Amino acid sequence: MVLAYYPSPEAEPLILDNINKKVLPASQRKDLLPVYSFNAKNLWLAKARNKRLKADSQKNLPQWRQVNERMLQELM
Repeated sequence: MVLAYYPSPEAEPLILDNINKKVLPASQRKDLLPVYSFNAKNLWLAKARNKRLKADSQKNLPQWRQVNERMLQELM
C-alpha cells in the first residue's frame, strides 16, 4: 500500500510505501501512478496523470461504501 502524507494543504506530499522503506517526496517517486485519491468527503478515480474524476462510490465501488458504513457504525 502507498499513501501520500501532506504536512500542510499546500505542501508536496510525502510518499509512505510498505515496500520502499524510504519516505520520499512525490516528485521523486516516478514509479508510482495514482489510482484513487480520497479525503473525508470524497473519492476520486485517477483517469490520467493530473486528471481526476469524482468516483461514484455507491455504484462502482461497493467496498468503499462498506468501509464508510463500518466507520459510521463505530462512531455511534
